[in-house]
This record gives sequence, structure tokens and C-alpha cells, in this order.
Amino acid sequence: MKNIPLSTLKSDYKGLSKDAEIVLLCRSGKRSLQAANILKDYGYGNVVSVSGGIQESQAEIIK
Repeated sequence: MKNIPLSTLKSDYKGLSKDAEIVLLCRSGKRSLQAANILKDYGYGNVVSVSGGIQESQAEIIK
């Protein structure tokens, strides 16, 4: 897992592998969708944005 804020994605994306599946997650799903579109523009093909984000996630949250 790697935390890259949307505000720095355009300069910090280079450390991400184009061969790996990249799953993007944010609070509501809007910023992760923007990030997915940016990465697709940069040639990343296996990018997933979690719809609804953390707010709508059914996953168990472990603190």
C-alpha cells in the first residue's frame, strides 16, 4: 500500500509499477476516480477506483 495524495500524483506516480494492479481509494470515491483517469492517461492499464470510497465500503475496518 502506498499513500499518494491526488495533489502530488502527477509528480509521484513514477514509483508505481505499470505491471501491477493499482487499486485507488479515497473517502468518497471522487478523488480516486480522478487519480485513475490521470494514471490511465500516463499509460497505466490495470487501474481500479473503489466506487463510493471508504464511506460506502463494506470492508471491515481494523484499527
